[in-house]
Amino acid sequence: MPLYPKWMGADHADDLQYVFGKPFATPLGYRAQDRTVSKAMIAYWTNFARTGDPNTGHSTVPTNWDPYTLEDGNYLEINKQMDSNSMKLHLRTNYLQFWTQTYQALPTVTGEGASSVPPADNSEASPVPPADNSEATTEPSAGDSEVAQMPVVIGF
Repeated sequence: MPLYPKWMGADHADDLQYVFGKPFATPLGYRAQDRTVSKAMIAYWTNFARTGDPNTGHSTVPTNWDPYTLEDGNYLEINKQMDSNSMKLHLRTNYLQFWTQTYQALPTVTGEGASSVPPADNSEASPVPPADNSEATTEPSAGDSEVAQMPVVIGF
C-alpha cells in the first residue's frame, strides 16, 4: 500500500480495499492499524447492509455511528483509534457555505437577450434563436475574422 503525506488525503475509492478486507488477504503490504480500520469498516458496512443501521447486527463496532442531521452535520471519523470522540461535527462547513450562501448570492443574467431555460423533462431541447432573429451560423465562414455570435443558454 503506498504511503502518502497526510495533507494529500485519500484518493477516490481508497476505502474499498478496507471494506473488502484486503489488509487481511495480503497482510505483508499492510500494518496492524490498517487491519483495525478494515475490521471496523467491514463491521459498519455489513451491519448496515443487513439491518439498515451500521451499529446493529452480527458485527461488533468500535463506537456508535450517530445518524447525520442538518443541524449538527455529524459524521464518523474512521481511523485506527476509534472511541466516542470519533463522532465529529460540521464536516467541511466552509465548502458547504460556498454552495448554500455565496453561490446563491451570485448575480444572474437577466433582461434583454436572455432566454428561458429549456424544459427539464426528457424532451430534446431545441436551439434558442438570437434575440434580434438574425441568422447565426455554427461556424464562421472562411473569410470571417470573428467567430459568429450564438446565444448562450445557461441553466442551473
